[in-house]
Amino acid sequence: MKLRKKALAGFVATSLAVTSLAGVSITANGATVNLGVNVASAADANLQKLIELQKKLNSSLATNANVLALKVALSGVDHEDAVAPLYAPFSSLGLTDEEKSALIGLLKGIVLAPVDNEAEFIELLQTTEVKSLIGEIERDSGIDITVEDFAALFVALNDKAYSALISNPTYAGGKTAFVESIAEAVLGGDTSGAQKASDLIEHYFTSNANFKSAVLDTFENYMAAPGVKDAFDAALPSIVGAFASANAPVYGGGGGGVVQAGNTDVAKALETLAGLKDKIAKATGDEKAALIKQAIDTANAALASAANVDVSKLVAISGDQASIKIDAAAIASFLKDLAALKAALAAAVGNADGFVVPTLTFNLGTVAQASIAVSLPADVIAQLTTAGVAKVAFAVNGLTATLPISGDFAKGIDFKLNHKAATSAETGGRKAVSELYDFSLALGGEAVTKFNQPIFIKFPFQTVAGVDQEKLTVARVESNGTLKVQGGDVVGNTITDNFRHFSPYVVVENKVSFNDISSVQAWAGRQIEVIAAKGVVEGKAAGKFAPQDKITRAEFAKILVTALNIENDDATTDKFTDVRPGDWYAPYVAVAAEEGIINGRTATTFAPTATISRAEMSTMIARALKSVKGVEDVANAEAALASFSDAGQIIPSLKEGVALAASKNIVIGTDGKFKPNDNATRAEAAVIVYRTINTK
Repeated sequence: MKLRKKALAGFVATSLAVTSLAGVSITANGATVNLGVNVASAADANLQKLIELQKKLNSSLATNANVLALKVALSGVDHEDAVAPLYAPFSSLGLTDEEKSALIGLLKGIVLAPVDNEAEFIELLQTTEVKSLIGEIERDSGIDITVEDFAALFVALNDKAYSALISNPTYAGGKTAFVESIAEAVLGGDTSGAQKASDLIEHYFTSNANFKSAVLDTFENYMAAPGVKDAFDAALPSIVGAFASANAPVYGGGGGGVVQAGNTDVAKALETLAGLKDKIAKATGDEKAALIKQAIDTANAALASAANVDVSKLVAISGDQASIKIDAAAIASFLKDLAALKAALAAAVGNADGFVVPTLTFNLGTVAQASIAVSLPADVIAQLTTAGVAKVAFAVNGLTATLPISGDFAKGIDFKLNHKAATSAETGGRKAVSELYDFSLALGGEAVTKFNQPIFIKFPFQTVAGVDQEKLTVARVESNGTLKVQGGDVVGNTITDNFRHFSPYVVVENKVSFNDISSVQAWAGRQIEVIAAKGVVEGKAAGKFAPQDKITRAEFAKILVTALNIENDDATTDKFTDVRPGDWYAPYVAVAAEEGIINGRTATTFAPTATISRAEMSTMIARALKSVKGVEDVANAEAALASFSDAGQIIPSLKEGVALAASKNIVIGTDGKFKPNDNATRAEAAVIVYRTINTK
């Protein structure tokens, strides 16, 4: 069977068919089921949810031109032939012509509800033929047909459909493949939880798989009718957008008691995007570009707001141990928000280009226990990956650990931290401004000591009188009790660093002084002390910095990589024949090459021991700013260099880099000259690196 456009309308339609029963009396086994007009007072929450969905869908699609055009195309279809795959299991019931006509009408309404005539369908449900038909089906199957039971089934199908929509709201691979994938997700799985509905499906279709095939075959028949396929293609984005928007504000609980209210930022954003759709369609030129940017910014801002999930209620306490297992229910609301925003953006703009899926943060709140364990199972990670999430973060007590969820991390994450006050012995006498944290990690249930993707940890620290915040650093407590300075970026009262293996860590003030920098104290003294405090540079001997010594290319590669916190002790490169794996600078050169920060003096040589020129140093800085901090090139390099009278001496391939560094005031000339080919000193390198790490 060749599948065509089928399932999206099908699952929505099934839900809507049941919601249409509100306020309608149906005779079943001689009893009258009257839901009444005000179903909001009914005990069954599933039915209420479907009714709310129906209202929102009707509101979105009632006057949609593409949906109206699809209705016109469907009006000429022979519905008896089209629904034959769904009708076949009922053909042996011996129905009267009137009952057969009623069943065909019901099946048509179930498959086509989003674009069917709602008033006609509700009128059909009130006819004596439908009441007689339901009675006949009940007698044949021995199953009581209740609205509530089918509502439970259709809520489950609706939620499955919404989850499937998350992975591909822009129809990557084509609309046919998109609809087919949703059909598989919605109709190919278990329908348990609504037992009577499941029993009825099994009685007439033998299995869910057969029921799914019948729905898909029916849709294939409709899509084969003249004009329907093209009309459905045109209407599909509107149906998807309406369905996503209708679902987004509806949140449920379960799975450990997580119940999240709808994100008001998302709700407002969806309204804004809906309002922008027509404006964008009518606008041209700069006005259209501005509206598209507004739509993208609106969607991204709302998703960023939704990407902070409060899981504090899931934290379990046992003595001095706290633990949490993050389940699918904890991410459900975020995934709904993501899908709704992406679909709404695509509906408004025509695509979801520019839509950014941020790091998803799980906020554990404040936890007093000394040991905290977080588990993120592989099946939850798979859902997040499918939705486009690349990283997750665990936030507790002001500390945030950000982890990738690809590669080995996709196997399942068990992250643990222990925290306590740091002792003077553990800090080597340095002043501690944070607790001492000891981390451990297991991936797929196996403990790991090293990981090939970095984990970023943001440590909170206290404001302590007399402490120089620029000299704060993350420090690693080695197994022999010594302290290894790590560096880190200070923002507010936090400091962030990245890690490829775990040990105990603490934030300390690291005062470093040199007795030979008086000659450069006025313009480089402070900068040397600060980057030395962060472990970026070291003295050549005890108390000796040697500020006037020339710096080599290898030395500067190490300084820059360390300053930017992108070290990887295990990094290697075979790009340069003069950088051997055992060389002290090899991992720094490898990282810099991988990040695009350095090129060789030739295609195969790096010249590690050669001195570095001011122009080369500026270019490496510029590449680092672009690679690590996302800084963009200057629009006009010649203009940026105009203040230097010797700009013509800059090697052409280095001009863009020098221009960018100069535009950020990272490199400054002397007496109107840049002196591009002069060799840089250690003091100059310290100043330039200090400015680099403070560039935003």
